[in-house]
Amino acid sequence: MKSTNNEFVGLRKCRFSQWGEKSWEISIGLNAKHLITLITIGLAFFAGVVSASIPEVKLNPNGAIELSGLTFRPFFFAPGWVEKNLDTNYKKLHQEGKSILAQTKFEEGSMKVYLTSETANSFNYQADVKFSKKAEVVMLKVLVPETYKISVPGKNTDFPSSPSTERILLWTRVKEFSIDFADQRSLEIEGNAIIKITDYREKKGPFFELRIYFTKEKANPVKSQLKLKFTLKSPAQTSLDLTQAVNRGFRDGKAGDGKGGWTDQGPGNDMRSMKDKQIRVGYVNF
Repeated sequence: MKSTNNEFVGLRKCRFSQWGEKSWEISIGLNAKHLITLITIGLAFFAGVVSASIPEVKLNPNGAIELSGLTFRPFFFAPGWVEKNLDTNYKKLHQEGKSILAQTKFEEGSMKVYLTSETANSFNYQADVKFSKKAEVVMLKVLVPETYKISVPGKNTDFPSSPSTERILLWTRVKEFSIDFADQRSLEIEGNAIIKITDYREKKGPFFELRIYFTKEKANPVKSQLKLKFTLKSPAQTSLDLTQAVNRGFRDGKAGDGKGGWTDQGPGNDMRSMKDKQIRVGYVNF
């Protein structure tokens, strides 16, 4: 994503929200060379755009990020190990500098989440949490399908094919790790953090739970922070020339003349509306 004077290049998907309300998504097809500014739709909504080059990336107003079917949701443990979300109240997304900002409030404090596009397939994530008293244990939580593979340099992550009797499979500090998808793509995550992988297949279906822990600030005991870089990598693509075999025309001027042109049913039932251009479906160019 590139921005100039608060305008975004190549919008693919936008998420709109109001204070304290659930957001929703619309898809917009735009030429990446044109600048589009979305000012108001209905009641002063704001378009929260994370990345034009990674259409599956979305930042929710509650601070959660969605990427390729995975949802990274922040939460913390209150005293007594009670799991709590950080989104009792939240504002609409807005731009701050080059970043998209989500702000939330909850009984014990507040949180700010910044997403900043870095390259065509990567972005930086920063979350700052401030508690009213002392910082609790804060983390990002994501359920990873068992058909995916979590890879950690120097660690054995060949987890059992069936639910394990030892639920905690890995608990370690990392500088980088990756999640390999079933479709040969991979999500690389960089950042100095502690991660924990738990086998939840007996309780929550065919998933492993991945937690990425925030770091408490030593100089300020009420603050916690997490900084990560996400990079989505796709396998190399090679286009094949099918023009010698795929050679039937889309236009048919006259029905039943034996000259073809789609299904030879005439101009009222041909495919002249089909545009001859490159399209992208998921991560594959056609």
